Amino acid sequence: MRVDRFAEPGDIEPAELASAVFFDLVEGVDPETLVRFLAERVELPLEEAQAIVGKENGRLQDRMHWVADQLEQQRQRPPAIADTLVEQDWPAALAAAFVDRTQRELSLLAQSAAGRDQLMAKSRRGMLFGLLWFAGGAFATWISQYAVEHGFGSYLLLAWGPIIFGVVLFAHSAFRWCRHRFARTLT
Repeated sequence: MRVDRFAEPGDIEPAELASAVFFDLVEGVDPETLVRFLAERVELPLEEAQAIVGKENGRLQDRMHWVADQLEQQRQRPPAIADTLVEQDWPAALAAAFVDRTQRELSLLAQSAAGRDQLMAKSRRGMLFGLLWFAGGAFATWISQYAVEHGFGSYLLLAWGPIIFGVVLFAHSAFRWCRHRFARTLT
């Protein structure tokens, strides 16, 4: 464990301790083990140890969701994602292993019925947001045209940005929904 070095007497730098806890969690160390270690060996109060591990576990979950989003929605290649993590001061081997583990967990999620339901729900939300962007752009265009025709305005606004973004978001989300809906179940 990376937090072993804090068991020695000396000044503890909170940022270094938090970083060590974070990377221990990335490597798969059990959060309860880290809390016990911090409370017993580093002699932090139990509440403080729980707060540190909880905060770093939340950061880890955020990174995992980001990686899953890059893999699933952005269709980024795992080495490119790992390179981005390395640019954020992750060790290279740890970044690659983390991306691979997240990719495996995502594929396992897609193989179960409950996991596919979760992924399809996210895709449905994307389709809804695409429709909302499209409708907002079309409505803004219609309102400006109505104003010009009835003498309330002097220029016509064509909101093509939101319209195109809505169409692309809807199509992308619909494709992902179909991919998960008609995927074969291995379980």
